[in-house]
This record gives sequence, C-alpha cells and structure tokens, in this order.
Amino acid sequence: MNSKLNAAHSSAWRGQELLVKHGWTTHLSDGDLVELDAAVAGVRGIADCNEISAARFPLPTLGATLKGIQDSLENGPGVALIRGLSPDASRTEDDWRSLFMGLSC
Repeated sequence: MNSKLNAAHSSAWRGQELLVKHGWTTHLSDGDLVELDAAVAGVRGIADCNEISAARFPLPTLGATLKGIQDSLENGPGVALIRGLSPDASRTEDDWRSLFMGLSC
C-alpha cells in the first residue's frame, strides 16, 4: 500500500485553504426550494423512508446540481455545504426526513 499522499490532488487541503475556495458551497435558489417542496409533497405519506427513490422524488433541475455535488464529494475536495434550507414551520419532522432521504437518492 502506498502511504504517500498526493498533495496536489483536490482532496488534499487544509482548513484555511478551504475557506478561500468557493466551489464547495452551493446556495439553493427559490426555484430549487420550490422543486424540493414539490418532491416532498410527492412522497408525503410514505411511512418507510427506504421506499423513497429518485423516481418517487424527482428533481428535474436541482438533480443536475446534486450530481455535481456528488462528483465533487467523490473526486474533489470531499466536502460540500448546501445553503438555503432553513427551519420552517411548514415542514414537519417527517417532511425533513423525506427531504434528506430524497436528496440522498
């Protein structure tokens, strides 16, 4: 096993270096939030979160952004921050559970 790290790889960073890079942060738009709310509404009532799939949680526009985040997690710095999801009285605990399960599909 090669124990040497490739310091030039994008996954090799220090905290201070990451603070000045901006590619690891995604800000959700109002349209993204509307799309997420529609997807959550579509799975509302599904008791088993394991039954939530990409087909049941469609994100026609945001899905491409999420694929980019996935690629960055796997091939880039390995860290991502998604901003714009704020606690909201209109979302129940089950809605939040469904939202996070849907995002992971």
